[in-house]
This record gives sequence, C-alpha cells and structure tokens, in this order.
Amino acid sequence: MTDIKRLLKIREKIKSRKPKYLRQDAHRVKKLDKKWRRPRGMHSKMRKRLKSYRRNPEIGYGSPKEVKYLNKEGLMPVLIKSKKDIESANENNILIISRTIGLKKKLEILRQVKGRGLKVENIDVDKFIEENEKMLKQRKEGKKKIGVKKEEVKAKVEEKKDHKDEEKKVKKSVLEGKDAGRVK
Repeated sequence: MTDIKRLLKIREKIKSRKPKYLRQDAHRVKKLDKKWRRPRGMHSKMRKRLKSYRRNPEIGYGSPKEVKYLNKEGLMPVLIKSKKDIESANENNILIISRTIGLKKKLEILRQVKGRGLKVENIDVDKFIEENEKMLKQRKEGKKKIGVKKEEVKAKVEEKKDHKDEEKKVKKSVLEGKDAGRVK
C-alpha cells in the first residue's frame, strides 16, 4: 500500500507539470475550439516540435502503470448499474452509482453497500437513505389517504343513486295515482 501512495505522489507531481494541450492556433483564431487536435500541416512548426511552440501529448506525461485509472485515494472506480455489480466489488474499489437507476433499486443497492462497508463516490449513503425513506413513507401515506377518499366518494355516489331510485319510485307512484284517478 505504501508503494501505491508513493506512486500517487509521483503521478500528482507529473500531472502538475503537464501543460494544457490546445489545438494549433487556438489562442489566435477565435472560432477554433480549445480542445486538442493533432497538427497535420506540412509546414506546421508544432508538428515538427520546434522550440517555443506548444507541446504535444507525449508518453512522458502519463501516470505510472500501477496507479493508472485510480482516484486520488488509490481506489479503482467501479460503475454500479445493478445488484449483481456489487458482488464483484471489494475494499479496493470505490463505487459510482449509475444515475439511470430508479429510486427503489438505488435504495436497495445502497443498503447492500452499507452492509458490506464499501465506499460510494457520488452519494452520501446514510443521508440519501434517510431522506428518501421518509419521502417514500409520505408517498405511501398520501396514497392511503387517496384510497380512503375514493372509498368515501364511492359511498356518496351510491347514496345518491339510492336517493334517485327512491325519487323515481315516488314519482312513479304519484303518476300511477293520477292516471288511476283519470280513468275513473
């Protein structure tokens, strides 16, 4: 582990000296992007690597192989998209939870991660679980209330139907009584 820490320090030193690579003439021509493009011109001084011209990317600016792709703590990032991905992770990994996972699955994954004692880079596990469990409980309570309201509404509708049926019967009996009177 001390070897990795030493190599991480070396990487930090190398990267601090690394220049920012720009496209040729990007500092002069406004419409050119500030991102790197390889110089290809026949007379290009930059391609020929002449003195006082911008530097090109070289192997010398790279990280040592042992610490390549590791984060600053020396842990390898692993993207988690499902529960199965957690099984392959260990203490030398730092997890990145995919943003495309739904809330319920994300909560399940984070509980599993917390149980195994793994680190997560992009989410504060305890805080996330606590906040979202509260929210889900509130949602469920809201749905229960909605269900109660639906039942109340159904009961009122049935009462109205019963009331209308009674009115129809009364009207019918009144009409029958009038018709009976006319016939006599």
